[in-house]
Formats: sequence, C-alpha cells, structure tokens
Amino acid sequence: MFSALFWFKLVFMTELLLCEGLFTYKLRRRDHFPLRLSLSIVAAYAVAFAYPVLLYNAWYSSLMFIALFSFSILCIKVCFDESWIKRNFLRHTRIYRTSPRVSDI
Repeated sequence: MFSALFWFKLVFMTELLLCEGLFTYKLRRRDHFPLRLSLSIVAAYAVAFAYPVLLYNAWYSSLMFIALFSFSILCIKVCFDESWIKRNFLRHTRIYRTSPRVSDI
C-alpha cells in the first residue's frame, strides 16, 4: 500500500526543514513568528503526506521533490521578512566568499 517513496517524502521534508532552519535562523522574523512557523511546519508535512505517488520513476520523483522544495520556500516567505535574495540563501551561505574565483586559479 505505501511504497518506500511515500515514506521518503516525509524524510525528505524533515531533512529539508532542518537544513533550511540552519540557514534562516538569522533572518528577520515576521510578526507572530512562532505561530507562523508551527503552521508552516504542519502545512509542509501535510503537503508531503498528501502528495500522491502515482509513478515510481526518475521524472516523477524529481518533479515531486522540486514541488516539495518550492513549498518549503513558500513557507520561508511566510515566516521571514526578508528579500527574495536573502530567502534563497545567497547572503547567508557564504559560498561566494569561500569559493575560488577565476582570478585565483
């Protein structure tokens, strides 16, 4: 009845929320942040649980994980009061500062 992919959606959402929490804890929070955060977490798990596993192939799995990631980005928008660039982790990951530049190679 329930395939491994069905349960992995919930594992994926857990990993995704934990990782996004590590990257977004310094962002400006919106009013009523605890309520927004708890409702966003419940909604994220509800979407992951309700997303149907119609096919068990690479294309459908990729589409499913992209949809779950997109919903988690929407949850970040609901919880934090930052620009889209900050919400998409460009400023807080520090990859820009630590990655080798073309001139350094």
